[in-house]
Amino acid sequence: EEQLFHKHLNEKEFQEMQTSKEIVGKRGAKVYSHWRPRYSISSGILDVKYTFKILSDMGFHDLALSKASGTHFPSYGYMLAFNATTLWETWWRSEDLYSRNHPMFGAIAEWMATSVAGISLHPTSVGGEELIFWPRIPTNRQVIDYASARQGTKRGDAAIAWRFVDTPQSTTSDQEVTTVRMRILVPPATKATLRLPPHAAHVVIYVANQMPDLIAAQQVASRKCHDKRQAEQYGFPYHWDYDRDQELWFKRNIPRAVGTPCDSYLWEVDNAPNDNEFSNLSWSVYDSAPIPYHDTLTQTTLQPGLFDIELPKWHLKPPIPDIPGYSDYRGDMGPYCSDPSQFEWDVEDAVHLM
Repeated sequence: EEQLFHKHLNEKEFQEMQTSKEIVGKRGAKVYSHWRPRYSISSGILDVKYTFKILSDMGFHDLALSKASGTHFPSYGYMLAFNATTLWETWWRSEDLYSRNHPMFGAIAEWMATSVAGISLHPTSVGGEELIFWPRIPTNRQVIDYASARQGTKRGDAAIAWRFVDTPQSTTSDQEVTTVRMRILVPPATKATLRLPPHAAHVVIYVANQMPDLIAAQQVASRKCHDKRQAEQYGFPYHWDYDRDQELWFKRNIPRAVGTPCDSYLWEVDNAPNDNEFSNLSWSVYDSAPIPYHDTLTQTTLQPGLFDIELPKWHLKPPIPDIPGYSDYRGDMGPYCSDPSQFEWDVEDAVHLM
C-alpha cells in the first residue's frame, strides 16, 4: 500500500517530501517513508502502552509529546493525514487488508488522560474512591500549552484542566519563566492527591467557597466547542486526497473539524450568565503545603471540592534539538558512545535516540 501511495504521488508533493526527507528514494524505484524516531512511533501493540508512560514518568515528557504529535510514518498524525477518525489496526495505510476501526494502538488515550492532562485512579482503590492528579506539565511550548480530562467515578465526575498563562512566544532561552494555571474537581467523599515537581514550591492553591453549577458550565463549554468545530479552521491542518480521474494523491492544506482543540468546562465556571448562581464564585486559600514525596515529586492532599491552582514560576527550556545523525538510526551512533558494539552511551546521548 505504501509503495502504491508513493507511485501515485503527484510530482510536486513527491519533490517536496524528498526535500523534507519524509521519503527516501527516487521516482521509478522503491521509495520508503523516512522513519524519524523523534516524531514517530517505534513501538508495536504490546509496548505502545508503556512507551509514552515511561518517558513521561522518567523525565522525558517533552520527548513523549513530540512522538505522540508527529505526522511522520509511523505515527498517529500519519493516520489523521489520511482522514482517519478512528484508530487503525496497523501503522501502515491499508485499503482492504487491515481494519481502520481497531483498539490496537488505543493505549495512548490512557496516557493522554493520566500523564498529559494528569488524572488517574489510584491503583489500590476501587470505583474511583481515591484519585491521583499528576499533570506532567511540559518545559516548552513546542507541542501543547494546555490540556484537560475527565474521569468518571461512582461518586461523580472528577476533572482537571491546566494551561500556561502569559507564556512567551519563543523558547530560545532557558531563562524564560511563566505561570501555570490549573483547575481540579474532586467528587464528594473522595480522597485525592496532587503531585507536582519540587521546583513548583511556590504553588498557591485556592478552594471554591461554594460548588458552582457544573452542568451550566459544561453547556457553555460545549456550545463554544461546537461553534469552533463548525468553523473548520482549527483542526488537523491538512489531509491526503486521491483523485480517481488522474490516479494521483494530492495534499489538501485545508483544516478540518477533527482535531479541533476545545477548552475544559472548568474554565467556564467564572463565565456564567448573571442570573446563574455561580457567577459570584468566590475562593479561599487552601492551607495545605506540598510534602516531599521523593526526590522528583511533592504531594498535597486535596479534599472534595473545586480548586484553582497557580504555579507562578514555571521555567521553560528550549526543546531538545534534532542533531544530525541521531534522527536516522542507520547513521553514526554519535560521539558519546564508548562502545558502539555494545550500545553503551551517555544518558544525554540516549535522550536523542529515544
